[in-house]
Amino acid sequence: MDINCGTYMLRHTQSAIEQGKVSEELVDRALLNLFAVQLRLGLFDGDPRRGQYGKLGSNDICSSDHRKLALEATRQGIVLLKNDHKLLPLNKNHVSSLAIVGPMANNISNMGGTYTGSDYLSSCYFQAG
Repeated sequence: MDINCGTYMLRHTQSAIEQGKVSEELVDRALLNLFAVQLRLGLFDGDPRRGQYGKLGSNDICSSDHRKLALEATRQGIVLLKNDHKLLPLNKNHVSSLAIVGPMANNISNMGGTYTGSDYLSSCYFQAG
């Protein structure tokens, strides 16, 4: 993972390097990727709103093509779960309810990973369905 928007990496990266779990070269590569994207977005060229991507809004982001691309990226990024006990997929004839628990279970504003704006959530998530 090249970026973490919370504090986990800030708190644990040095220790992971010292324990040999992560190399400095891997951290350097992640930082290079991060800064390369920020450079392409014009974040170091003054006001990014005046740059190439500064005028993009929810109509641009929520286009049919972008939603298709996001769906494909999601499909390619799905993590497969171990299914040793053959519990998955859930059989709808045997499972009548499912509980989603945790601090984000009923928090629609965080379903985008807490890294999206409310305009994006209201414009994209609910138009797609």
